[in-house]
Amino acid sequence: MKMNRKKWFAPVLFLAAALFFSCASSPVQDAGEKTGEQPSRQPPQLPASFLPLSPGWYLYEFERTFKGIEDEYTFTQSTGMQMVEEITVRQSGTVTYCEDGLLHDPVLDMYLSVDGEGRIHSVENPTVTGTLLENGAFFWSGAAEQHGRMNHVAVKGSLVPLPPSARGDSRYDGLYHLTDAGTGREQLALVKDGFYTWTYIDGEEAGFTPWPTLIRPDGSFGFDAEWTTVMEMGESKANFSTGFTAEGKIDPALGISLEVLSHTAGAASGGGERPEIYTGVMARTAEFPNEAVPEDITAALPAATGAAKRAPPPDWSGYPSWYHNPPVREGALFGVGQKTFSDRDTAFAMAEAAAAADIALRLRMRIESRIEESENEGGRRAESVINVEALERISYRVAERIYREETGTAFVLLEMKL
Repeated sequence: MKMNRKKWFAPVLFLAAALFFSCASSPVQDAGEKTGEQPSRQPPQLPASFLPLSPGWYLYEFERTFKGIEDEYTFTQSTGMQMVEEITVRQSGTVTYCEDGLLHDPVLDMYLSVDGEGRIHSVENPTVTGTLLENGAFFWSGAAEQHGRMNHVAVKGSLVPLPPSARGDSRYDGLYHLTDAGTGREQLALVKDGFYTWTYIDGEEAGFTPWPTLIRPDGSFGFDAEWTTVMEMGESKANFSTGFTAEGKIDPALGISLEVLSHTAGAASGGGERPEIYTGVMARTAEFPNEAVPEDITAALPAATGAAKRAPPPDWSGYPSWYHNPPVREGALFGVGQKTFSDRDTAFAMAEAAAAADIALRLRMRIESRIEESENEGGRRAESVINVEALERISYRVAERIYREETGTAFVLLEMKL
């Protein structure tokens, strides 16, 4: 895990393009060998309130949706046809760190600022706005530009605190060298203070930056991820997903074992993939070059967080007050968007498109959350078409809009009646 927070959106867009044009499986993180008895994944006792956010380590469970706002707008303007460009990432088992209200996003490698009332902003991206609730659930969204093209990102998830009692102790600490007998792939895994970080050492690209995960008190660990891509251009549609489920176990006397089972669905679905099974033993650091050994996140993340705290605050000059604090009103949903462009009308059009995407993603997450609650209460799961129909019927009004001539930036606030 490298502390490089530049171009945080680029890897995901690259992944989306690769999935759409090749329909290949996403790179898969390795996983642990399943034993006859499944390890418990029950979270630790939650605090009565997460606000203000306490310093320490957390599980960062999330669903993140990226939407190509500018590509969709440009395609529609030039062809008269609708375009949808989205990729949704669902991930669990990921570890992160918080200090003085700065929360690290371990996948995008960026910092979020959470104040005492739960308002979320970004130290690095002034377009980010969101909320952390008292129960640990959060939602944030913002704009992200790559090669001058605007995209929208929306994230919902939950935080689970990881005190020392919820993590594996020093019995599991060490550097492990693992090999998959079937493929010959090798990795190094560093276990320290109940956390697991790893990297490949076989010369092949992982395709993504491996993220840290939790070692439970019994030595087990688990994580999973799924990438779902939706690409539509007029009548042409391609919807598919790829992902994996992983479980592992460390035995201080026997070593480490991991198993990963990947899956694909939709376009070019292969199905029936062979599980990858890794086994390994503890190794000596001197056996490998320093650059091959994974970073110790228990030292690297606090140090990087300290540096982020010393960074200058984001420049919010020119942003209207409602952008970072959208109204909250019973029976209504608000979304914000912004775009810098020399042509005023085009800037407004794309800012409105971004705000509409913000509302759509917030609405979809609300629907999905209610479906999940229904499932938890024993109800029937609604079909995914409910989400699609709900989004197609969105009707909103422009509540506020401002264009800053000095920067060429348009800001739009939309309101939708629920």
